[in-house]
Amino acid sequence: MSQTLQSAEQGALSFDFLLVAVEADKVIGASWLVVSEDFTGHIFPPEVIDHEHQQQIWDDLAQHIANLLDDSDCWIGQILLHPDEVTQRQRLDDSPFAYLADLQFMSMSFDDEKLAISPPTKSVRLEATSYQEGRNETLFVDVMEQTYEGSLDFPEVNEFRTAEEAFQSHRTHSQIQPNCWQVFYHKRRPAGMLLLSPGQDDHWEITYMGVCGGVRGQGIGHAMLAQAITTAKKQGAKGLSLGVDSRNHYAIKLYETYGFRVRTACHFYAWFPHDEPEV
Repeated sequence: MSQTLQSAEQGALSFDFLLVAVEADKVIGASWLVVSEDFTGHIFPPEVIDHEHQQQIWDDLAQHIANLLDDSDCWIGQILLHPDEVTQRQRLDDSPFAYLADLQFMSMSFDDEKLAISPPTKSVRLEATSYQEGRNETLFVDVMEQTYEGSLDFPEVNEFRTAEEAFQSHRTHSQIQPNCWQVFYHKRRPAGMLLLSPGQDDHWEITYMGVCGGVRGQGIGHAMLAQAITTAKKQGAKGLSLGVDSRNHYAIKLYETYGFRVRTACHFYAWFPHDEPEV
């Protein structure tokens, strides 16, 4: 939170949607909506001091945040809540915000021998095409759309923005490195997509990995993840990290096979303004 406030003071974040509840010139509660460049609303849920009407104040602030989202250009308002915040979760469960799943953060270290598990041998042969700014963006958007089919990774979110909007969001928030954003082909057909970007602490991040709906179950995910590890090592990374929907048991099992372990998790709550999916 301190880093967020520091960013706001430096002008990187806006206080335009900071809501404050005041009684007798005293601040008794607050909530904050921060809108990113891709119109994702990041919400700091209400915090209210000990008060006889604490729940009502909390509810009012939450509803005002939802109203702000409805009046904005945001396509989603999201809250990432640490599991230890039990009281906040109880309140959010009774609020307009919908709990979708836990977002699990997994990582693996190339130096940890205990995590150096040999993955199953796969005979899948993939060919790759790397992203080229301004030349093959349509290809990447089309393949991302194909990976949405039957996806278990927050499918609710995919209903509210197009693949093009999602891809542009990745472009906005990630560092694009040569040969690290790739579309993969299997038997001359698009099979999946991998977006690999520099992260923190010398760990690279798999910002997106998806297998096209029509070719799942053929070892495509194994082959792409193996490629991600190979590429990250060539870039000098010490490990890899990623985020995954806790309901996506197939992906989690795959990641664990390659030595990934859950490091932390958070509850993912969302508000979809106007609640009208993209057509």
